[in-house]
Amino acid sequence: PIGGKSYAYPRWQFDADGVLPGFPEALAALTIPGAWTRAAFFLGANTLLNGARPLDALRHGDIAAVERAAASFGEQLTV
Repeated sequence: PIGGKSYAYPRWQFDADGVLPGFPEALAALTIPGAWTRAAFFLGANTLLNGARPLDALRHGDIAAVERAAASFGEQLTV
């Protein structure tokens, strides 16, 4: 939210046709709260994706792999 009823969305979650394929599914698979933490998932290297960023994996069509990585994101933080 950027005030009132307005929202801003990061440009990187879109391609020329609209929302990046697989992005909504990966976002739904994330169980962690917080927009910044979710953005960090997509923009950070991920060991389950051989060090690739989930964003780049989505751009290459690896939707199922990104969904699996999203579902397990944050598990290392549980005690």
